[in-house]
Amino acid sequence: MENLATMKGRTTRGQYAGLFVIYMVLQIVAGALAAAIPLLGMVLGFGSWGLMLMAAGRRSQDCGRSGWFVIIPFYAIWIFFEPGQAGENRFGPDPRDTVVTRPLV
Repeated sequence: MENLATMKGRTTRGQYAGLFVIYMVLQIVAGALAAAIPLLGMVLGFGSWGLMLMAAGRRSQDCGRSGWFVIIPFYAIWIFFEPGQAGENRFGPDPRDTVVTRPLV
């Protein structure tokens, strides 16, 4: 989750699902805040929407497509189920690779 506010890199299905849950919670909070403090609710709502849009773009890149594919209706739902490309693609290394390198001490 270190690349939360960027379009660079790739996002796994699990990370995307976790971000979607956080997005939904933030949207509920933004809706509740909008009744009391409309400006704050609007800022929180649009801010969380922007972060989710970036996450969908990274997830699209994990599937080997450009982040612009998220403007297609229902594509953000489709990428919940589509597996990502194995290995490195043009958008970066595979985020599922779990090889950990530690310095020898």
